[in-house]
Amino acid sequence: MVALYLLLLLLGVALYFVVRRFRRRKGVATKPDTSAQNIVKSSPLSAEAANSGVLIGRDAFISYRSEDRSAAERICASLERENISCWIAPRDIQPGKEWATAIVEAIQSARVLIVVLSSNSRNARQIAREAELADKQGLTIITFRVENVEPPPALSYFLGDLQWLDGFGEQFNDAAARLAKVVREIGRKSTPLQLTQATPAAAEAEGRRARSWGPSAKKKVYFGLLLTAIAIAIICFTYFTPSPKEESATLRILMASSDGSLWAGFDDGGLARLAANNTWESFTRANTYGRLPSDSVHALAEGPDGSLWVGTGAGLARLDKLGNWESYTKASTNGGLPSDVVEYHGLAGGPDGFLWIATHSGGLARLDKDGHWQTYTQASTNGGLPEDDISGLAFTLDGSLWLGTYHGGLTRLDKDGNWQTYPKKTTEGLGYDIRGLACGSDGSLWVGIGGVGLAQLDKDGSWHNYTKFSTKGGLPTDRVKDVVPGADGSIWVTTGFGLTQLDKGGRWQTYTQASTKGGLPSDAVITMADGPDGSLWIATYSGGLARLDKDGRWQNYRIKAWPVRTM
Repeated sequence: MVALYLLLLLLGVALYFVVRRFRRRKGVATKPDTSAQNIVKSSPLSAEAANSGVLIGRDAFISYRSEDRSAAERICASLERENISCWIAPRDIQPGKEWATAIVEAIQSARVLIVVLSSNSRNARQIAREAELADKQGLTIITFRVENVEPPPALSYFLGDLQWLDGFGEQFNDAAARLAKVVREIGRKSTPLQLTQATPAAAEAEGRRARSWGPSAKKKVYFGLLLTAIAIAIICFTYFTPSPKEESATLRILMASSDGSLWAGFDDGGLARLAANNTWESFTRANTYGRLPSDSVHALAEGPDGSLWVGTGAGLARLDKLGNWESYTKASTNGGLPSDVVEYHGLAGGPDGFLWIATHSGGLARLDKDGHWQTYTQASTNGGLPEDDISGLAFTLDGSLWLGTYHGGLTRLDKDGNWQTYPKKTTEGLGYDIRGLACGSDGSLWVGIGGVGLAQLDKDGSWHNYTKFSTKGGLPTDRVKDVVPGADGSIWVTTGFGLTQLDKGGRWQTYTQASTKGGLPSDAVITMADGPDGSLWIATYSGGLARLDKDGRWQNYRIKAWPVRTM
């Protein structure tokens, strides 16, 4: 290992001298010129800059269809909160400026092109033209999917081989954070952006640099860079590429079934079952011959007959006790399932045996025991459902169905079919971005809210709020990821800083990797589930799966033990 580090160090030194030779031969000063005339910082385009002939570069150009304007503006806002400057139409088109000219100049002065991809991108000729121009300019192209769709033929040439970010459903905030990190990293590797009008003096200076930097010198430097890159790639591939058994998709959802099995759903990894005899079995779109509609599993629920319902990014599936699969899509149900994208944690079995399904952009669906479908949307409920994007659902003991939304607050559908909405503006302590809903053993409703903490609506209709500050460290952070009721009456809260328990006596306890001495393999806890034997199963973002038995013993299931591979 020491020899490997020394070799990498030598390669790094060699690369430094090659680049230094490149810069000197090209005529660029070793120390950058920081004068206002030569360096233009990445910032919003000002009127003065536009009038002076200087186009100030942006970090990112956002390309989207008009139907996806809301999603594109949400992406833009999340990046600009991280001090990443964005160019987005029509906001940044100067009055009187021709649309096409503004687009071309903005792409030429950007570092990254972000393509917002959805089902609306089928007729994306404008996006394809922007991607083609960005490709010619050498920009990094990042695809941000707001729906689980493949790129249309017009875009597949430019996007097919690139890494995607999936920002549909509950993944948006995490994907936006990763996007900001990627764009920022690209910015660090880039020189400051500037595009100025040419002057005769500047043209002559550029000509002198070009003459001093001839084709022969270029070939030598490019050849040296190529050899260095090949050597580093070989070493990294040999020493750092994990074996296929160690790869895994992200674990997103857990459910303990009545037969003692644990079911685990993955992003792009399918479904896995840990049987009572401690053996794993995996189910993917491939080995179910397409009856599992997608390997992106979003939600799990157990039917009254012991069947398993699986919500995915491309439809709904049912696995009966005999091992038979049946799939449901928007097309196969004639719109009974209003969208093929089932939201994360978007399945719940009602006390009447009906299955309730929360979908992305399609509203709410209900499947009764006789196979009849009924849908609920913002329009069909006259605003009783405040929006058609649902972030979570749960039943309380009185038979009411509670639904969280991304922007419209919380809503309740009682057993008599009446709707009641609790918007953020009129509900104390209730924020947008509802992350989890859970019914307490006393019939109260618990609401996890990203960035706000935890809220409780008791049976008397009173709200109580819990934050990191108000609980004096009981909650490790206000950024709640999920809320799960425990079999013993506890409320469990998952966060990026550990797993927190609020017991029936009002006592808080947080479990972290440090406090459990590695029993919890990572502090980034996604979700959890109670096992039928009194054990607790915890899914973590990067550390795998952990089990805490009723006697307080921890057991880890590492990634290499899962029969799931990265797709």
